[in-house]
Amino acid sequence: MQLRHLVPMLAAAVLLSGCGGSDETKTGETADSALPPGHVPITPPESSDLLPLTQALLDSGNAAFRKQDFVGALDFYSKASQAQPGHAAPWFGTYMVGQATKNTALADSALRMVRERAPETQAHPGAPPTGTAPSSPYSPHQSGSPPGRAPSSGTPS
Repeated sequence: MQLRHLVPMLAAAVLLSGCGGSDETKTGETADSALPPGHVPITPPESSDLLPLTQALLDSGNAAFRKQDFVGALDFYSKASQAQPGHAAPWFGTYMVGQATKNTALADSALRMVRERAPETQAHPGAPPTGTAPSSPYSPHQSGSPPGRAPSSGTPS
């Protein structure tokens, strides 16, 4: 066998045999161990509790959303929320349509529905829905100005 045929065959053998180690996760490594310290992962509701019809409607709504067919997406999400009224996923899709179309009334009402149906998905379920925490950078509760804004003179206008 000639050398020019041997090299590609060896390369193919290496690729087919796999370059990695075991398929099993190493002890102590979890998805959460890669998160920064203090980060709390948000767990979405299980998709297994979706009815097949609801899942199909959500998939169609998501496909329409990706095509920026927001009217079509909203129609599918509405049908999904009627098919399974207690699930948060259709309302989250509706929220995303509201955000994309800058319809704040739609987005706000849909977000309320999401929070009612899936409070476990929130990082801080008891926290107020809007505003900046006092310890956050550029909070209205701190002195100083956010980037790009001139410092205030300290006197009311």
